Amino acid sequence: MPAPTHRIIVTIFVYNEGAKLAETLGRFPDDRNYDVLVVDDGSSDGAGEIVGKFPFAYLRHETNRGIGAAFRTAFEYAFEKGYEIFVPMAGNGKMHPSDIPALVDPILEGKFD
Repeated sequence: MPAPTHRIIVTIFVYNEGAKLAETLGRFPDDRNYDVLVVDDGSSDGAGEIVGKFPFAYLRHETNRGIGAAFRTAFEYAFEKGYEIFVPMAGNGKMHPSDIPALVDPILEGKFD
């Protein structure tokens, strides 16, 4: 029996991350089993232009509302689009997309929910 498929979204939260954001987004592989969403919490450093160079979804708060509001925006988007697995990431380059399988694979294998 084939393993069930799940819709996965990785959400990157940014606020004035500048060049770090481009580096972070550039680390994502083209061949991946998840979608990427960037939530910009009112950056004034041109984050939207940086994200526009990548094939990722982008949501922006016009003013800085805080990380709680950014998570709420991301959760609403994920629920509306039918995602089942939500992976948060910071946009400052401290987290790497190569770590995502270690988090997601046990869920996909039915070992965790």
